[in-house]
Amino acid sequence: MSESRQIITLLIAVTSIGAAGLFLTGGTPYLKTDCLIECYGSVYVESYGADIYLNGTLEETFVYRITESDRYRMLYRDWKVPLSQERLGEPYVEPIGISPPQGTIPYIKDWSAKVWEEQDGVFSIRQLSNTEYTSDIDYLAVPNEAGVYMPERFAAGTFRVGYLFKLHPPLECDSEYCHLNLKLADEHLPYKHFILIVHDPDNLVSRIYTHPALDARREGDAWIAEGVSPENTLLEVEMLLRPQVKSIMDGFPRDVQDVESKTLSANSEYYLISRLLSTVVYVLRAMVLVFPLMLVLIYYKYGREKSFVVPKFLSYVPERRKPWLVNLVFRKDPFDFDENGFYASLLDLHRRGVVKIETDGKEEGLRVQLLKGYEGTKDEYEKDVLDFLKSFAVGDFFDAKAFKEQVERLRENATTGNSAAVSRLSHIRSKMQVLMRSADKSVADEFVMGGRKYAAISFVLFLLLSIAILLLFADYRQVYPQLSFALFTSFILVLQSIPPLVVSSALFGSWKEDYYREKLEWDAFKTFLSDFASIQKYSHEDLKMWQEWLIYGTALGVGDKVAKAMEKLNVSIPEARSLNYMPVYFGRAYSMSSPPPSKGGGGGGGFGGGGGFGGGGGGGEVIPDTVFYLRNLFCIFSLVNSRSASEAIHLAVFDSSPCIPFAVSLAARFRFRFRFPICRSAQLIAFLTKFLSSADSLFITGRNSKNFSSLALLS
Repeated sequence: MSESRQIITLLIAVTSIGAAGLFLTGGTPYLKTDCLIECYGSVYVESYGADIYLNGTLEETFVYRITESDRYRMLYRDWKVPLSQERLGEPYVEPIGISPPQGTIPYIKDWSAKVWEEQDGVFSIRQLSNTEYTSDIDYLAVPNEAGVYMPERFAAGTFRVGYLFKLHPPLECDSEYCHLNLKLADEHLPYKHFILIVHDPDNLVSRIYTHPALDARREGDAWIAEGVSPENTLLEVEMLLRPQVKSIMDGFPRDVQDVESKTLSANSEYYLISRLLSTVVYVLRAMVLVFPLMLVLIYYKYGREKSFVVPKFLSYVPERRKPWLVNLVFRKDPFDFDENGFYASLLDLHRRGVVKIETDGKEEGLRVQLLKGYEGTKDEYEKDVLDFLKSFAVGDFFDAKAFKEQVERLRENATTGNSAAVSRLSHIRSKMQVLMRSADKSVADEFVMGGRKYAAISFVLFLLLSIAILLLFADYRQVYPQLSFALFTSFILVLQSIPPLVVSSALFGSWKEDYYREKLEWDAFKTFLSDFASIQKYSHEDLKMWQEWLIYGTALGVGDKVAKAMEKLNVSIPEARSLNYMPVYFGRAYSMSSPPPSKGGGGGGGFGGGGGFGGGGGGGEVIPDTVFYLRNLFCIFSLVNSRSASEAIHLAVFDSSPCIPFAVSLAARFRFRFRFPICRSAQLIAFLTKFLSSADSLFITGRNSKNFSSLALLS
C-alpha cells in the first residue's frame, strides 16, 4: 500500500472511531438532551419531576420507560433513610400516597420491613394470608421502599407513577438561617430528564444549590432546575432558608454555628470543581476531533516522502541485497521480520553453492547438506543460519523432518516436568527466534528513521489520562457525574491512538537518502511476481532468472505464488519444491519449541454535594422464571462449595456476579454457614451464573445498591 493510501486509511479509521465514540457518548452534559449510552437499557426513567414544598411535602412523578415486555414486575422508589408512617425520634420520610398505573398494586415496605398495601388511599398492613401477592412483595422489596407491583409483569411502554411523601429532615440552624440538604437520588436508573421545583411563596429561600451544579432560575413563587441524571449519580438540592421555616416544617433542627458561611464554602468548592470538570470534558471532546489533524501535521512534518515515479510492475530485482535484509526492510514494515526471510536465505545459500537442499517426494523429506567452505560467509545472519544447521546436523546433513520429531519429543518430555528437556527446548527456541522472528533489526536503521515513537507517546499519554480519570471516577462518580463523560471521552482517545501504533513505522518517520525509491521498486517487483498474467510472458529457459524470482519472491512473502507459476509453466527448479516443506518442518518445530506452561496449584444532614438527607432513587426489578431458578441453583452450589456463606458472597461480589442478592438474602434470613470444601468451585459457579444471567439483561437493573445493605446481617 502506498504511503498516501496508508495515511488516508489511517485518518478514516481514527476519525470514524472518534465520531462513533462521540455519538455513542453524545449529548452535552447536564443540558436537556439525550444521553445515548446512559439512557439505553430495558428500563429507564423517561422523566422525573419533584415538587418540593417548604412545609415538608414532596410530590414526585416518575415516568418509567420499559422497552421489553414481560420482564419487569416492580417499579419502585427507595430511600436510604427510614420510611415510616409512625413518628420516629430521628429524621425520616413519611409515605402519604401512591398514584399507580392501572392494574398494579401500590405498596410500601417500611424501615422495620413491614409491608403496607394501599387501599382506598390508606396504607395498612396486610397479613400474608390476605393476598397471594403480599408474599411476593415481601420477598422482592427491601426496607424503605415504595413502589407498584404488576403480578403479570409489565408490557413494553410508558408507566407513570406518582408518590406523595412528607419529609421530616434534619435542619442545621443558627439565628439567621436554616440549612436543608435534600438528596433525592444517588443510586438509581438513568433519568433522561428531570425537573426540580421548589415552591417558595413566602420567600423563605435565601440561596439554592443543586448537585449536579445547575443554574436554578426563579419563576413566580418557585425555583426551577432541570437537566439529565445518568445512572447512579447524585441528584440533590441544598437550600439556605430563613429561620421561620422551622415553624412550618416538621423536621429535626439542631444548632450549628455560622450556617451561611459553611453552606457557601461547601458549594463554592463544589461548583468550582464541577465547572472545572465540565471544561475538561469539552477539552477532551475537542481533542477527539483535533487528533486526526494532529496526525496529519506529524505526517507532513516528519513522515512525508519525496515523490518518485516508479512503474506499477518491475520484472527485475531492484538491488542485489541479502534476501533476509529485503524481508526485514522492504517487505512490509521496515522493522518487521518473519520466517520468509529465513526460507529465502536457505534458497539463496543453495543458489550460491554454500548448502545443497534435497527433497524426497515419497517421504516428504527435506535435507540440507553443508558443503565445503560454508564457514567463509561474512554475513552475520547467514552465519547464524549455518551455525543452526550445523548444531543439529548428523555429519554434514541436516534432516528437517528428524529435527521436527526431535523437538516434538522434547516437548512431550517437558510436559512431564523433565528439566533437561525444558532447558534444551528453550535453547532451540532462542536460536530459532533469531532466525525466524527477530534477526538484527538495527540494520533497518541504515535505511529508515522510524516514527512510531510519536504514536507511542500519544498512546501512553492518553492511557495515563484515562487511568487518572478512572481513579477519580471510582471515588467521585456519584458526586461529579461529569467524570462519566470524561472517562468515556478519554477511552475514545485511547482507542484513537491505537491505529497509529499498527501502521508502518515509516509512515511518521522518513526513509534516508533515496531508499524510499528502492522501497517503491521492491513493491512494484512484488506486484509483478504476484501477477501470473505478467510473469508468464517471460522465458521458461532462463533458470537463473527464475531462481532469483523465487528467492526474492519468498523474501517478499509471495514465494508460493512464484512456485505455483513455475509449476503451471513447467519451469523445473528442484529447490522450488522445498518451499512446500519448509513451513511444515521449520514452522512446526518453532511453534513446538515454546516450553509448555507450568502446572499450577490452587488453593444525612451534611453541607455540600453528597451530604443530603434522603438518597436512593427510582428503579425496576426483573426476575424471569427460568433464569431465576437456574441462577438460584448455581448460587446454592456456590454457597455449598465455599467455606462459608460470607466467602461465597465475597467471591460473587468481586466477580460481579448476579448471585449477590440471592446469597445475601439466603444467608441473612437463615443465618447459616456452610463448611463443606467439596471442590472449591465457587469462582467457576459465579462465572457460569454471570454468563447465564448478565445483570443488565436478565436479572437486576438499578437495584444493586440495596443488595449490599444486607451484608451487615452476616456479621
